[in-house]
Amino acid sequence: MAITLSPTGAFVGRDTVVEFAILPPQTTPLEADWKLLGCTRSKSLSLAWDEVDTTSSCSTGNIRESLVTYKNETFSFDGVSSADETKNQEALYLHVRNPDGGQPSGWLRFSDPSSSTEMLVIEAPALFTTFNKDRSYDAEATFTIEGRLIGNGTTSTVIIPA
Repeated sequence: MAITLSPTGAFVGRDTVVEFAILPPQTTPLEADWKLLGCTRSKSLSLAWDEVDTTSSCSTGNIRESLVTYKNETFSFDGVSSADETKNQEALYLHVRNPDGGQPSGWLRFSDPSSSTEMLVIEAPALFTTFNKDRSYDAEATFTIEGRLIGNGTTSTVIIPA
């Protein structure tokens, strides 16, 4: 299954895959532990560093100096709600609502195309902080999930099977 890229290498968001595993952060998931988060539309993974201002009387010129301290990686996904249990939305919702061990944590796997035959895969422990179910009277039922990565995890490149 090759991914179609534009001449500049651009791709569409539906080619990004989001999976989760309901396991403690200290337990690395096996392949069988991963569940696809189905019916997603928007998928966002954001990285930002906290900054501290280190400008002082020793600084030269009119330029502020700074250092980074902590990395914050957050995620947000939304999609159309589905009662189909193979989409795994309800399994994640029930875990976030009543987590084992008191923390709504688990693992997140975010796979982005890096070429027409490869995916860049990020796997990391995560804290699921928000799960919204929106139910409009005369529109599609939707969901939104938010949280943050709570460990570095791994980054790898995986060949897409033909």
